[in-house]
Amino acid sequence: MQKRLDSMGKLLSGLAVDNWHNIENGTRGLIETCEAIDWSEPGKELFKKRDDAFRSAAEILMEKVNKKNLADTQRAFIQVTIACWGCHDLPPE
Repeated sequence: MQKRLDSMGKLLSGLAVDNWHNIENGTRGLIETCEAIDWSEPGKELFKKRDDAFRSAAEILMEKVNKKNLADTQRAFIQVTIACWGCHDLPPE
């Protein structure tokens, strides 16, 4: 979780000052965190589904980052943020 927060912070700070290096590194960090999580335990299916949505949003964000289109990247960042809250909206176990 901390790596996601750090990556989101780097991404947001990059967006605020148009720093593509930070935007790209932050986005890459988000995608890497998706690869590191194991949702295979029983009862974690909904979390996996929500995390898949987060990963998809992060990959779309990376597509926008690669095109260096700031407005599209900002909109994709908002979708990543919404997807991030998807897991936090779930009831605690």
